[in-house]
Amino acid sequence: LGEYLKDLAEEMGLEDGDTIDASEVNFAHYIEAVIQRLLRVSISDPTSTKTQAVVGYRYITDEWLRDHDYGWIIEQRNELLADAAKQLVEIPLSPIDYVMSGLSNSGVSVYEITGRTRLLDYSPDFSQVTYRTNNRTQNKKQSDNNDARAAFNNGTLDVLLFNVSGATGFSMHASKTVPDQRRRVMFIWQAPEAITTLMQGLGRIN
Repeated sequence: LGEYLKDLAEEMGLEDGDTIDASEVNFAHYIEAVIQRLLRVSISDPTSTKTQAVVGYRYITDEWLRDHDYGWIIEQRNELLADAAKQLVEIPLSPIDYVMSGLSNSGVSVYEITGRTRLLDYSPDFSQVTYRTNNRTQNKKQSDNNDARAAFNNGTLDVLLFNVSGATGFSMHASKTVPDQRRRVMFIWQAPEAITTLMQGLGRIN
């Protein structure tokens, strides 16, 4: 999603802090971009010694697909886009930012350890979104993350949100060594593909 937000910002001419109507961006738009990207071919420099020497991109056109008897791909793509437009238009473009904004706007303190660098801030009524490139996660120090974990364990931070970037190396157990010994509750929004990473994440709390 981060790469899509970058492309979207370039397409719409958005800079850090710019605000647009939330109706202009939704999850259906993201799915459309993902589907279109499947038809993108990377052009590499054959003389380069770099592992990934991409010098440009080219999109496979509908005309090319028809000429080479791949018209069925066009039909399937159009069906997927039509379904996305119907079923996903109500889903916010960035669900994680939607939830975080909702929590913050409700007075719930929340901190994330994700490594993301492109974000969206939703207004209290969710009618507008502000594009961010460096507010919550970029340029964070390890000490900031450690302070957040300590704040969660002492009860001054309500919610700690993390992905695989924060799935290892720390404890949020309700142990006798921390001030806040209330039972922890974990919500898994998207389980990682690797079962070991999932189990490491589950092991962060009790």
